[in-house]
Amino acid sequence: MNSYLYPTIPGWFEELLERWKSSGTRAISFPFLWFKPTTLPNDKNAAFWMYLYYTENQTKKIDLKRVVKFRVRVIEYSFSMIKGPDIYTIFDNEVDAKVWFRCDVVEEIRKNNSEFLHAANFEHSEGVLLPQFVRKSIAPIRRKSNCISVQKTSYLLND
Repeated sequence: MNSYLYPTIPGWFEELLERWKSSGTRAISFPFLWFKPTTLPNDKNAAFWMYLYYTENQTKKIDLKRVVKFRVRVIEYSFSMIKGPDIYTIFDNEVDAKVWFRCDVVEEIRKNNSEFLHAANFEHSEGVLLPQFVRKSIAPIRRKSNCISVQKTSYLLND
């Protein structure tokens, strides 16, 4: 499955995750606000992993700079808002959104030694220097280190 690095800041996603858990909906939808990405798959319904990367310049806590704590499985993206009765949509009045993502799985991830993954654990899938590329887009990546899921959140119907 393809993977991408989503540059962001800490805090807001943890809040979103808790609200999604409480909502009972099948998926979450959230926007990307910084710029319009040009690197996403042509098929807007092709599933891919998106790793949330805490940028160095925007993250205040030193121990979280360049850290990847979560990954989400994106099942759809759109340049207009994604919402519906089975989707928990955050910022549903966000006019500055460049792209919206609908996700059905969230994993809190670590390396095998329980440390957070870091930017150095990833490489750009086309060999471009990753730190420079992340400033301009949602980068297509390959993970260079194994990771474990310490917590997985998804909607499951149990009969």
